[in-house]
Amino acid sequence: MRACTALGLRGYVGIDFLLGDLPRVVDVNTRPTTSIIGIARVMKDLTSRI
Repeated sequence: MRACTALGLRGYVGIDFLLGDLPRVVDVNTRPTTSIIGIARVMKDLTSRI
């Protein structure tokens, strides 16, 4: 979240990072990523149960 704030990003953003002694941002994609498809399916499934 701090990376998005520092870069002034809003909306759908894909961030690739490495975890080690410190987290390091490797790549920032300022567009919806493939994972949004899975997230949308889960959200649709969850909301259909309400």
